Amino acid sequence: YSTAISACERSIPPRPDMALTLLREAVLEPTVQMTVVGYNTAISAFARAGQWKMAVRLLDEMEASYTDDTTTSTLLLPPHVSKPNPDQVTYGTVMAACERSKQWKEVLRFAKKSLMIQKDLNLQMDGIALTSALHACQQLGYADEAIYYLDLMKRLSSSSSSSCNDDDYEHNGENEQKESHRNTRGRQRKGARKPLQGPDEVAYRLAISACARSREEGRYKDGIQLLNEMKKDWNLKPDVVAYTAAIAGCADAGEYQIALELLQRMKEEEVEPNVVTYSAVIGACATASAKAATRIQDDDDDDDDTYLV
Repeated sequence: YSTAISACERSIPPRPDMALTLLREAVLEPTVQMTVVGYNTAISAFARAGQWKMAVRLLDEMEASYTDDTTTSTLLLPPHVSKPNPDQVTYGTVMAACERSKQWKEVLRFAKKSLMIQKDLNLQMDGIALTSALHACQQLGYADEAIYYLDLMKRLSSSSSSSCNDDDYEHNGENEQKESHRNTRGRQRKGARKPLQGPDEVAYRLAISACARSREEGRYKDGIQLLNEMKKDWNLKPDVVAYTAAIAGCADAGEYQIALELLQRMKEEEVEPNVVTYSAVIGACATASAKAATRIQDDDDDDDDTYLV
C-alpha cells in the first residue's frame, strides 16, 4: 500500500485523491498495519498538489489519535482506526505543503508546534524542515525567528543521522549525486538528500534576507554579521544573492558607505554583482540623500522659528 500511495504522490500530476483512497483501504484492512511512512507519503501527495489544508487535516487526525482529541470534524479516515504518531518527517512535509502554497505563517505555526512536542515524541527538526522555516521567516521579514532557526540548524550533528553512514549512499547517473535513506519511525525511504550537518549557503541567504526585510531598525547589522559568519565559521562562500540581500538591508537604512564597502568586497572575492545588487547600492545612496535633505529642512525650520521669536 505504501508503494502504491508513493506512486500516486510521484505521479505527474500528483494524485492525492487516489492516495487518500488507498490509505483508507489500507487502514480498514485487518491484515495491514500502516506505518507512519504511508501517512507521510499521502501528506506529501497533498503537498505536491498544492492542497495544504488537506495535508494539515491529515496531520490533525494523526495527532488526535494519540491525544484522544475527538473534536476533529469531517474526518478523512475512520475515527476508530488507530493511527501512528507523527514524526519529524510528518511535520516537515506539512511545513513543505504550506510553503508550496506560500502560507508562511502556517509554516512557522507548525515549526513551533513541532518544537513544542518534539520532547514528548523524541523528534528533532531536520535540515529540510528548518530550511522551510527559514524561508517563511525570510518572506515575512522575521529577523529574530530566522536567527533562532539558523541556530537550530547549527546544532545539527552526525547523531541526527547516525543511521545514515557513507555506505548508505548510492551514485545516481553521471553526476554521481548522493542520495540517502531518510529515516522515519524505523522505516527508510530512498530519494531524500543527504541530511545537513549544519547550515548551508541557502540557510544563510534566507537568514540574511530576513534581517534585511525586517521592519526593526538596525537589523541590517545582523545580516552583515551573518554574511561574515558564514565564511569565517562555516567555510561557506557568500554568493551574489547573499551579498545582495545584505546590501538591500543597507539600502533601507540608508547606509550607503557600508553598501559600497560590500560591493567592493564582492569584486575582491570575484563575486559578480547583478542588476539587483547595483539597484540596492543606488537605493542606499538615495535613502541617505533623502535623510540628509530631511535633516537640512528640519534645521532650516528651526532657524526660522528662532528668527521669528
